[in-house]
Amino acid sequence: MLRVVSLGLIGRASRGRRGLLALVVIAVLALLVGADARAQEVAPAAEPERGATGAPPPDPCDVMWTLTLLDEDQRALMHDACELGPKPSGELAAAMARLASSPGWHAGALAHLVQPGGKTRFTAGAEQPAIEDIQTWVQLNGKAFAALPEGASGARRSAGLRARPAVHPDDPSGSWGPLSDACGEIRHGELMRSFLDSVEADAAPEDLPFDADFLECVGVDSARLRGTRVLTVRADGLTSLTAIIGTRTYTHVRVFDRASALKIGKHRFHVLVVPEAAPVTLVGRHQNLELPLYWHAIVGRNEAVWVEPVHMSCLELSYVADDDTRLYFDGVPIQARGVKTRLPGATRRERTLTISLDQARARLPDHEVVALKHVWGTADAPGTWTIRHRESLPAAVKPAELTRAHECRVLSLDFSEPAKKRIAVLGVSQGESCQHSPMWADDLRERVRRVIEDDPAHRERRQYANFSAYAAAADALSALKSRLNPQEGRTTGAETGADAMALVGTAAKEAWRQGIDTLLSFELQCSPREPARSRPSAPPLPGRDTSEWSYSLKATRIDVRSLFARGYHGRESLDLERFIHVESIGFESSRIQEPVLTVLLDRVFAVVGVRFISAASSVPYRASLMVRAGVYFDETEGAHSWGIPLAVVSLGPTAGVTWSQKLVVEDDGGRRAIRTQRPQICEQLASRGGLDAATRAELDRLLGAKSSGVVVGLRESSRAIDQSTNPAAAVYEGVFRAPRPGWYLLALSKEEAICVHATADPRELWGDIAITGGPLMFGLNKTFETGTAAKLYLRSRFGATWYNARARWIGYGLFGGFAFTDYRGARSDWSDLGGTAGGTGSASDEQRLWRRFSLLLGPMLEFRSRATAAEIEFRARVSPAVNLGVVDLTRIPAEAADFRRRNVNDGVLDVDFDVFVDLGMSAPVGRVELGGAIMLGYTGIDDRLALSSTTAFADANLFVGVGLFLGGAR
Repeated sequence: MLRVVSLGLIGRASRGRRGLLALVVIAVLALLVGADARAQEVAPAAEPERGATGAPPPDPCDVMWTLTLLDEDQRALMHDACELGPKPSGELAAAMARLASSPGWHAGALAHLVQPGGKTRFTAGAEQPAIEDIQTWVQLNGKAFAALPEGASGARRSAGLRARPAVHPDDPSGSWGPLSDACGEIRHGELMRSFLDSVEADAAPEDLPFDADFLECVGVDSARLRGTRVLTVRADGLTSLTAIIGTRTYTHVRVFDRASALKIGKHRFHVLVVPEAAPVTLVGRHQNLELPLYWHAIVGRNEAVWVEPVHMSCLELSYVADDDTRLYFDGVPIQARGVKTRLPGATRRERTLTISLDQARARLPDHEVVALKHVWGTADAPGTWTIRHRESLPAAVKPAELTRAHECRVLSLDFSEPAKKRIAVLGVSQGESCQHSPMWADDLRERVRRVIEDDPAHRERRQYANFSAYAAAADALSALKSRLNPQEGRTTGAETGADAMALVGTAAKEAWRQGIDTLLSFELQCSPREPARSRPSAPPLPGRDTSEWSYSLKATRIDVRSLFARGYHGRESLDLERFIHVESIGFESSRIQEPVLTVLLDRVFAVVGVRFISAASSVPYRASLMVRAGVYFDETEGAHSWGIPLAVVSLGPTAGVTWSQKLVVEDDGGRRAIRTQRPQICEQLASRGGLDAATRAELDRLLGAKSSGVVVGLRESSRAIDQSTNPAAAVYEGVFRAPRPGWYLLALSKEEAICVHATADPRELWGDIAITGGPLMFGLNKTFETGTAAKLYLRSRFGATWYNARARWIGYGLFGGFAFTDYRGARSDWSDLGGTAGGTGSASDEQRLWRRFSLLLGPMLEFRSRATAAEIEFRARVSPAVNLGVVDLTRIPAEAADFRRRNVNDGVLDVDFDVFVDLGMSAPVGRVELGGAIMLGYTGIDDRLALSSTTAFADANLFVGVGLFLGGAR
């Protein structure tokens, strides 16, 4: 971390004991800061890992690559001029003029043009401007002016001074005069004493002794001074001063060393002659400061610079960068001690800098931080540097905002380039109507995090960063939203009422400092749909919501990395379409918000592929499932007019699938919860985090077994809610209908597959009624051949059937019912009644009538076919029963004792055992099953069918009947 110590007022002169004490304190602080700075500067050179990548060593001319005001060609031109020395050319003159007129520190970079070869000045755009001659003569005679003793005139002192040229060194024609007698009055006059007192007190002087009169006294003809002004620069502590002057016709750069300054009393001054109304930038190198002092103004009058010392502050700078990234602060490369981070090749560096921070009247240009990234070249094209990042820091603040020495500003930067881009959700908002809908956006931020961390397509390239604590960025984005031009596709400019680049940069700056590459914001809108009673009464397909709401989720992406990779600079207006990307998606179910969010993130980050948009993991096997998929196409591929194939594989017993042993609760489309087992591959597909090797191999095997699957074609949805302005994004849908209950694997690709459970109700409540009689009932004996005595058999039952969890075609259950049998005719030897053996032709036949009323109770086993192609199912039920019967002997006379089995009562309880086989078929009618059946029965199994003699209780019968079935399970 960079820690900055405030030096208070730079260049403060001592005055008396108090001044001496202050000077000592300043000197001690300066030594401490200088020692710390030197230690930190030396430390990086001792790091064995520094430069391990072979990055070129620091070059002073590399600062030219940080000049964001220039285009790439102009930066290269300035770099060559710095390394090889400037040569007059129109292109170089244009680049220098651009820098000289800039209000920032960029003009100071021109100082590098005069350093090679020991040059002290350079002019572009004119051969020899007159201002150069004036400045040279002022420097020559200024020394003599400063050395004038009190009471001596310039004429009397000229003979005793050091010999000086008789003519101007740059103008042999002459016409340059010596010191005049007025110089003595100016040098030791009241105005000079007042000026020096102000300098001693670090206060702004009321009047300046260095003006046109001073220039005339040192021998400059007044005709040459037309259109010029004088800058008095306090040079205490300065090792060098560079002046950059820009006019419409030329750009002049001149360097003044410490020896060229005028020493008057205890202080040193540079007296500069500059054109009136011209932009001037001063770059001062202070002996105790690493960063130069800058001053910039358009000069309209004589001024004094740095007489009031610049207020200084401190900056704690912490940045993460690799060895190919170099950081510049105001054009000065920052050397800082570094420690390795967990990111490959990235080093965290920390440094404390002393920076200028003063009021606006100090005319300090803003500071600028620029990071350069080295771009490796080839044998034919050498490597170069490109701007990685740029941002400005204010150097002028209100008086109340001036910081104290120990109150350091903190600047954290992250220039690392991790393999995974860091994504942060800046904000989530929702419309007011969503308060009344079943959908809300409170947990949307967490859902985004889960998708990015768990989904393989995003997890391998992106990681989630928590940005909720950075209120500054949220405020900046709010300002951006309210002030920028709301019309998309238009470049911003003056009519927006704000600098669009600054607003976007402010919002993104905090994110970039935290190492975040992309900012996301979401907006949810909810709209009520038309009432259900106005829509068709047919039930909707599973997979489509039945709610009364439709939703729209919009995502806005701000590409922070792209914004700063552009350098956050340039003279053209900023086109927001390059950095802000908006995507939206519509849906009609609050239960599918997570798959919808995944599809939306695919669109936002241009992830090519196909995704399921479905919340139904189970569906009634007779219902058609609406399968929907979100697709993002490759730009070169385009949409598929022929549709998208959906592979469907049955996970039945023939598929060789391993089943999970644990029970799970599933949603069959919102109707009810079902506890069931599911295949092991479905367990893996339902879990987050992608597929392991075993699951992937199993998936490939199942999809490769074509005999076990079918292909369903999905077509592009034409619904308005699915339309997208992005031509690469679309929604496809199709209908899948399971041929029978069970688990099915639905795959859009080898990476995108889900399991769907085609459910059948695990239980059924049913009832049936069957009837037979007459010739369809068989009860023979050996004595008579007249057939059964039963003329009518009526049976009704109610029962419950439970079906196997994995094989819904087999069920077991219990039933209870009622049966009525009407017997008429001879059944045995009725000799005790005096009747004929045939039971006909006698009045006593009317007495041979009896009936049986039975309660039936027993288990059952059912085999049931399941079909959806033709919704007709075949059923076979085998059901033994206990027959608790009451035999009605009212019409049997008491004299027939054997037939009554010696019972004197007319109602006698008789227990028999029956067995029934029902063969039938059924079809769904509404929410029930309706069908018919053929009933095969054997009543009275414990009684024999063929007897030599019988009673009213020996009632064994075989029969065939017909019945009607009504079931409650589909």
